Amino acid sequence: MDIRLISKFGYIKIAVCGVLFILSVCLNFLWILFGLLFVFMLWFYRNPERECSEQKSAVFSPVDAKVVAIRKVAYENEEFVEVLMKKRFWGVGVLRSPFDAADVDVKFRGGLGLYSTNQFTNLLNRRTSFAGENEEGKRVVVRFFDGIFGSIKFTKKQNLVAGRRMGFMRDGKVGILVPLDYHICVDLGTKVRACGQVAYRRESAEVA
Repeated sequence: MDIRLISKFGYIKIAVCGVLFILSVCLNFLWILFGLLFVFMLWFYRNPERECSEQKSAVFSPVDAKVVAIRKVAYENEEFVEVLMKKRFWGVGVLRSPFDAADVDVKFRGGLGLYSTNQFTNLLNRRTSFAGENEEGKRVVVRFFDGIFGSIKFTKKQNLVAGRRMGFMRDGKVGILVPLDYHICVDLGTKVRACGQVAYRRESAEVA
């Protein structure tokens, strides 16, 4: 469990804003503006605790986001259903592992930082893909697309445990690719929190 109230990715920015706020108070110059900026940074980099359900086949949202597309896609000659989500500006940016996987194939591709829900435009964006098999042997792929406001930071890329912290996303999109026999728990426009369930295998749910 991480008991820090603020993500480490915000330490420097918060410290700078704090110093500016103190100086503005001392100089009596725009201290309200700098005070609001300091509070905003504390809020933006907040680090709340989240918990995932214990369903083995489930795939969870890695960040607070909104579903912008649900569609069939091909990835490395396999067909998947992709749930594409846009990180919510007002949401928590701390990234959490979307599934359990000990051995993860991580691939990075450089590119642009465009905002688009178009499948072909997304291919122009910088992205990092995590592909692995869950405990039931089903392959799951999660693609992180960089947004306009900078790159996504990762702290963990192997031995993923669902719900554990793995980085920070200021802006961008996440594409969760699951096998065709998975049930999608969300609809277009659904707002989900990190650790919110996105999909699960139908047979697993029926047995439970």
